[in-house]
Amino acid sequence: MPQPSDADALATLMLQAYRGTIDDEGETPEETLGAVQQLFEGGFGALLWAVSEVIDDFDAAGPRLISATLVTLWEDRPLLAFTITAPDQQRQGLARAGMQRVMNRLRAGDESELRLVVTRGNVAAEALYASLGFVDEA
Repeated sequence: MPQPSDADALATLMLQAYRGTIDDEGETPEETLGAVQQLFEGGFGALLWAVSEVIDDFDAAGPRLISATLVTLWEDRPLLAFTITAPDQQRQGLARAGMQRVMNRLRAGDESELRLVVTRGNVAAEALYASLGFVDEA
């Protein structure tokens, strides 16, 4: 489960994960931290802390966040606000496993729906979401 104390680590993860991708808008570290703080303060809907998750890894430098799956309540329905994986940890199933656990937690709470928004052309994300049963409503 994410904690408010994860803000800096989440901002670092987000910045690294989006850098050079279709979703990279050239954000500064300060702007990225602002987005994380906005998430924590409900700017993307109330964060579902108990449903969301972060994954830490430990290396010689100590602990670091390597993946996060963050769900909010937007317009009274769960919304996958962010799924993020560190570049050196991608293609290892972390995002898929995180999403599956999040969906299981939602189902356990009698929630049968999870919505998300994906940038068209983000091929890896589109493939992941399709493989998990998400359908395009556009």
